[in-house]
Amino acid sequence: MSSSARITRLTLHEIRTYPRLDLELGGGTTVLVGANGVGKTNLLEACAVVLSGASPRTSSELRLVREGEAAGRIAATVLVGDDQHDRDVVFQHGKGKQLRVDGSPARSVEEFSRQVPVVTFLPERLLVIRGAPQRRRALVDQLAARLVPSAARTQRDYAAALQQRNALLRRAKIGHDVAEQLAPWTQQLLEHGAAFRDQRSRFLELIAEPHAARFAELTGLADATFAAELRGSGDLAADAAELESAERRRGSTLLGPHLDDILPRVAGRDLRAFGSAGEQRAALLAFTFAARDALTAHLGIEPVVLLDEPWSELDQDRRRRLTSMLAPLAQVIVTSTEPPAHLDEVLDALHVLAVTSGQVQTWDPTDHDSPA
Repeated sequence: MSSSARITRLTLHEIRTYPRLDLELGGGTTVLVGANGVGKTNLLEACAVVLSGASPRTSSELRLVREGEAAGRIAATVLVGDDQHDRDVVFQHGKGKQLRVDGSPARSVEEFSRQVPVVTFLPERLLVIRGAPQRRRALVDQLAARLVPSAARTQRDYAAALQQRNALLRRAKIGHDVAEQLAPWTQQLLEHGAAFRDQRSRFLELIAEPHAARFAELTGLADATFAAELRGSGDLAADAAELESAERRRGSTLLGPHLDDILPRVAGRDLRAFGSAGEQRAALLAFTFAARDALTAHLGIEPVVLLDEPWSELDQDRRRRLTSMLAPLAQVIVTSTEPPAHLDEVLDALHVLAVTSGQVQTWDPTDHDSPA
């Protein structure tokens, strides 16, 4: 039987649109309601940062510090099962980011994130479905690193071999003889690349059933998949021999898992080209829920689920289905621009908070000044 993770208190100091905020959070579903641009997504981002140690929205994390301020802090009290922990993340211009758990510095983002699982859905991540292959690879590989033993190490080893090999190929492009130096890095690339592809394949097999089940639960449609499409023949050694001359001319590696794609399909139909906006959103939502299911099974801890405007672009039936999917989850924090009256009949543990610029208060449906 799994336990669950839950944020019980969130404190912000000079973060995005919040000079100061101290917010208590309950279990079940918390809905943050407000107009666009008032800071709902900023709250979700803060929750993700204090659990994972990194922003899901930007790689330039000092942008989280409120404009004009030298530093910002996100702190939270978190329950994991019966164990309570204090977590905080400080961003400071000139010093970067500091992570602490129960007052002690974390040695790395990986160590910080390992203790409390979280899954996040953001509308901008729809570019994962619609955009370039590297976005889909990143989505899959980041989760694989948490679920497949040794995957993170293999990904790092492959990236290091690729970097060294590309540096030598750039030298070869301008006429240097690098054959002797290139051979060992090619061998490492082949070894780590084969392991990388194998681990990615095992992860896709692991996530296949929960993803298909969640997509069917959300849409009523069967046979949803994320399937790998390999660059080349699939035989890395054969591809390396065939592409050697072209790589020297181009100055870069033209084979390997860093060039493979991950294709979202429903009944064989490619959602990138032929899926509606609603289907693409449903595929990403289904992956988010499947990630939650896989992490629960793997870690024995139910993650915190963060969803930004998940009902948008869904028809009425799929909105109702999505709401029902939230009901059994331990803690969901979700944003919406619409009043949440339609949730009352489905969600027993429902907390509704009205968000205005820099402030959060209990939702009052009788207050005409509340967001609508």
